Amino acid sequence: MASNPNNDVAQRSQHAQHNEYHSETDNNTDQIIAAMQDNIKNLKEQNALLAKQLESKDKQLDEAQKLIDQQQQLNLSTQRLLTQQNEPQEVKQQTQTKQKKYCTGTTVRRK
Repeated sequence: MASNPNNDVAQRSQHAQHNEYHSETDNNTDQIIAAMQDNIKNLKEQNALLAKQLESKDKQLDEAQKLIDQQQQLNLSTQRLLTQQNEPQEVKQQTQTKQKKYCTGTTVRRK
């Protein structure tokens, strides 16, 4: 059988177009994969940065909680001191007498 030269040319042309199409598709796929890998890398970096920031905020919250606890203790102490200063003198003496009895275990006599 004799081959038709026009058919050969047409087949070669089709084959070349097919190869060119696959080459472009492969190139596009490689570009997409590279872009996605860059995106993943950037997201991992952002994640690491956010994790560091979160850790820092946790430390700040812990420190703030300690300061609040200290402030509450100072407020309580201040309130007790103010309450003691505002007590009438007679109540202060009675309180001191009771404290002395409790501490020494003896009775204090008044004249």
